[in-house]
Order: sequence, then structure tokens, then C-alpha cells
Amino acid sequence: MTRKATWCAGSAIGFKSDDLGSPQASEGHVPLLFSLLDEIVGSLGEGTFGKVVECVDHARGKSQVALKIIKNVGKYREAARLEINVLKKIKEKDKENKFNLVGVVGSAEVTGFSFTELGWAQPCDVWSTGCILFEYYRGFTLFQTHENREHLVMMEKILGPIPSHMVHKTRKQKYFHNGNLVWDENTSDGRYVQENCKPLRTYMLHDSLEHAQLFDLMRRMLEFDPSRRITFSEALLHPFFAGLSAEERMLCGRGASRDLSR
Repeated sequence: MTRKATWCAGSAIGFKSDDLGSPQASEGHVPLLFSLLDEIVGSLGEGTFGKVVECVDHARGKSQVALKIIKNVGKYREAARLEINVLKKIKEKDKENKFNLVGVVGSAEVTGFSFTELGWAQPCDVWSTGCILFEYYRGFTLFQTHENREHLVMMEKILGPIPSHMVHKTRKQKYFHNGNLVWDENTSDGRYVQENCKPLRTYMLHDSLEHAQLFDLMRRMLEFDPSRRITFSEALLHPFFAGLSAEERMLCGRGASRDLSR
């Protein structure tokens, strides 16, 4: 968290540990409770206690900020509180910032919440749900990697090319050259992806209408462009859910309405 002298630190204590590994927790807009950070742009590191992400604080002139997210474990939360207190004490001794020390901009403790419950955009939830459906169906994760470039390559192998307008808009141009992913298929990682990542429909276990409908639903949930991705309300109208009773459909509809009102 000391990459640059202008960096400040913020802490979010008590997030579910499951939230730390998801793609959504790595990049995008995250309106946190204390309105400290506006945009997560990358990951700075990960350890036993949690992870640190690089953020842009638009409320403070787009300054660079490091956000430390702590797993929801009692001893980790207590250690984080001690760390915050230490940083505050150090900063009190250098109020004019002569020594370029890391300063705490703010902190918040949110136990039992996920990024979705803090206002995460619904298309991200839809994507995550599509991945979960696949894992329920096949018993293993769709994208078996934690490396960003490899993840993007797997996405293209399974779902098709990333739309060119999204490639041109992203700040992560280091992953692309002339609109194409930079990737060497002759490496061990390249061969692994080539051998293990196939078009989505090839993972179907049975060639039946119900299975085909499920995979069509998953494909719509895994649409690259968030503006074209199916919503939860639209998903409930998909033919895959035609067998739901009126009561089940009403209950699911209430859940979708709550999501939309977040």
C-alpha cells in the first residue's frame, strides 16, 4: 500500500470470505457504506487475512487509494482494527504529511453482507448466477483460474469473442493487441486452456429439450455486454422455468423485485 506517496488506505472489515475471490470483487464500481471509494481498478495483493485492491477515489480528485478487505473471521477483524489504530496514531505524528506515510481515509465494518448487497449492479449478479448454475450442473467451476489474462482467454474459448466495442473501451489494454487477446497457446497454460475449455453447449450431459433450455438460459446470463445480458425478471420468463407453479413464480418474482430495488 506504499507504491506511491499519494496513496491513502481504507478498510472494509467483515466481508464474506467467498466474496474475495470473485471476479466482481476485482474490478468495477463499488458504492461502499462510507462513500470512500468510487471505482476498483485492480488487485494489489492477497494474503491470509483478505486482499488489497487498487481504487480510484473520484470524490478526491481521482486520487489513488488502496482498499483492504478483510475476511469475516473474528481474529482477522480484530487484527484489522489494531492495524487501523496504529495507522491513525502514526498519522497523528505527521499531520503535515512530511514523511509520506500511508494515511487512513476511512473504514467501515460490514458483517454478513456481500458486494451485491452494497449496491453492486445487477448484471454482475446475473453473470455470477450463470456461473453458479453451470457449477451445479457439472460439479466444477466454469472458469478454473485466478489469473486475469487466462480468465479472459477461457471466456473467449467458452463463450466466443469479446465484443470489439468492449475491448476498445477497457482500460486493461495490456491484455490486448490490435483488438485481440495477447496469449501464447504454445505455453503450458495455453495448452491447458486449449484442451480443457470448449464452447459452452459441449458441456451438456444430455441432448434433451430441458438441458438445451438450461444452456440457452446460462448463455443469456453469460452475455459479455451487460446492456444485452438477460435480467433476473426476464430470466423467470425463460422457457426453462415454464414448469414453475404460480406460487413459485410469484415468490421468485418478489425476489427479483427486491434485487431491482437495491
